[in-house]
Amino acid sequence: MLLSKPFAISYPSEAGTLFQMNTVRSLTETGTQVSIVNQIVQKVLHNPKLSQQFFSLYDGNFHRGEVDPQLEGDNLSLDAFRVSDICSMNSFSAGPSKIEEREEPSALYIMPSYMNHSCKGNCARYFIGDLMVIRALRNIPNGTELTMSYVPPNDNYADRTRKMAKHNFVCDCDLCVVDRSEPVLSVQTRALAMKKFENEIRDKLRTNSISDVQAIQEIQKIVALMEKTYKDANRSTYKIELFLPLSALAMKYMFTHQFLKAAETYEYMMSLYGFGTDAEIWSPVLVDTGLHVAQSYFEAGQVQKGKKWLQRIREAVKVTAGGDDKEFMKKHAQVLHSFDKYY
Repeated sequence: MLLSKPFAISYPSEAGTLFQMNTVRSLTETGTQVSIVNQIVQKVLHNPKLSQQFFSLYDGNFHRGEVDPQLEGDNLSLDAFRVSDICSMNSFSAGPSKIEEREEPSALYIMPSYMNHSCKGNCARYFIGDLMVIRALRNIPNGTELTMSYVPPNDNYADRTRKMAKHNFVCDCDLCVVDRSEPVLSVQTRALAMKKFENEIRDKLRTNSISDVQAIQEIQKIVALMEKTYKDANRSTYKIELFLPLSALAMKYMFTHQFLKAAETYEYMMSLYGFGTDAEIWSPVLVDTGLHVAQSYFEAGQVQKGKKWLQRIREAVKVTAGGDDKEFMKKHAQVLHSFDKYY
């Protein structure tokens, strides 16, 4: 639907240890984000014709009434704080770095920056190098606003809200509406359960200090407690916070050759995002999880179910973030090759 090259991009190896403090906005920018600001200032100064498209972007409404930069003779007067605010509001993590680094590059794209946020966006972005590709996630009626998620929808409501705070925006998507309607006690109880899972159980799993049987039992207890918080809140949709503990549980089922239980668990994980329904919230984790469903059924000897799930994932990739399944086939070549014996 849309292809966009970056107006500016900064890689971690190029950014060094830059640091910038905006005391007015209470924002601290480091590394690639600061580097992008410096790049854009220099780029616009050297080519003033680019200023109009850049300064048309949202700046957080911190500069209302300000006139866009004007040429004074051969010089262009720039407000570096406004440049910084525009970059802060519109920069993206630009996918895999060109070298092996922990931090992803930051980039600013002009056209994609006009798209507003929704956790349940009707579009999704992915990257081929630094090229941003935006595709529709579903059929979009004429005249409908195009939106995409600025933050991972698998984050809990508090984390999503914190990451969106600088945008001065309250999301009214189905997921956020459901999240806000929950009783505080349910949210707090589930948060404590997740903390126990992340700080205790996952640590035991990483260090192999717990048997598979014990691990399954402990994870099941966490899942049951979290399920109860949803039940107590009369909530039956978007129980996305279950995803991580269920993923650990499904893996243990696979390790202990309980393949049907693994398949059922992975299928349930897909349903947490409304996969295959009008209520679907797209996330890249659905691709890997769908492959796990197929693999589990193959291992359980239910080949037709495995083939059906593999086909569902390939179709989902074609009409959502991938456009076709060439990249999917390349990225997952190893696991797909392991399925050859079933065909």
